[in-house]
Amino acid sequence: MTDPQRSTHHAIEHDQKAESDMARVDVLIVARDRADTIERAVLSALAQDEVRAAIVVDDGSTDDTAALARRCDSEGKRLIVERLPSSVGPSAARNIAIEISTAPWLAILDADDFFLPGRIAALLS
Repeated sequence: MTDPQRSTHHAIEHDQKAESDMARVDVLIVARDRADTIERAVLSALAQDEVRAAIVVDDGSTDDTAALARRCDSEGKRLIVERLPSSVGPSAARNIAIEISTAPWLAILDADDFFLPGRIAALLS
């Protein structure tokens, strides 16, 4: 026989865990020579309440991609920028971003794209 109080308590614990996980999304952005679009991408990720961090891996850019990305987080708490000395390709660079991440949820954003407001919340709902 199931104890109704225990079932309700378990459901509440599960809902609280789900809510805390929703605020724990890392956005992975791999970029190579995207100085023209990187700020828009990073800022759109950081504008999402559910995003813990934006992780930018600069895949050996010859322009100011990494520097422009670093300017996007004035507090320095929600942005990680890893600059590779030479290109390893998008898949390997994305794997590096995955290794850096500690969040239970990941979202991938191309460096020449951006999230509309509420995008991560919609994905999690």
